[in-house]
This record gives sequence, C-alpha cells and structure tokens, in this order.
Amino acid sequence: MITPEEAAKLTYDFALHKDDAKVKSFILEASPRQLQEFIHLITADSTSSYFNWARVALDIRLAEESERTAIRLERHTKHLLVITYLLTAITVGLLVLAYFQMKHDDHPNQHSQNYYEHHKYAV
Repeated sequence: MITPEEAAKLTYDFALHKDDAKVKSFILEASPRQLQEFIHLITADSTSSYFNWARVALDIRLAEESERTAIRLERHTKHLLVITYLLTAITVGLLVLAYFQMKHDDHPNQHSQNYYEHHKYAV
C-alpha cells in the first residue's frame, strides 16, 4: 500500500494521473489517521473528487470505529450490572446474617444463664 504522501503526489502529478486506481485503492484501504493525513495534503476544493472520496471514507471509518466502541461499552455495562446485582445479593445476605447473629447474641443461652446465677453470690 502506498503512503499518504505518495497518494497525494499522485493527485497532483498529471503525468501519473493515469494510475488513478492506486489513489482509489489507498482511499479504500487507508486507516483513519492515514486518510486524515492525505486530506491535509491535497487541495480541498469542490472539484477535487479525491478530497470528497477521502472525506466520505474517513467518515465511514470513524462511524465504524464508534460502533465497535459502543458495542464494547454496552457489553461491559451489562457485565457491570450483573456484578452489581451479585454484590447487592451478597450484601443483603450479610445483613440478614448479621441481624440473626445479633438477635442470637441478645438472648443468652441456658448455660451462660446458669453460670451467672451460680456466680452472682460469689462476690
């Protein structure tokens, strides 16, 4: 694949203009960063079909990248929701366990009551 500089040179060099396919191939295959560089190197007038093609190609590439990013973000958001629900369930379970533990500690068992009755007159 040719570089953005080589593609831009082909758009200005009328002797090489016969190799129009190289520029079109570059526009179809270039990364967004390469397209941006190419756009800055060529003339931005209404008669420049290369400029218009490159702008459209850049817009499409950026839209595709945005879509991929949105899909990843949505997937990670779903994972975070599942984790949040799990943590909520664990927290509720721990609160219930703590409640019953405190309730159990408030009512001393028979053994500790007998111990208290036996030793209360010892002092």
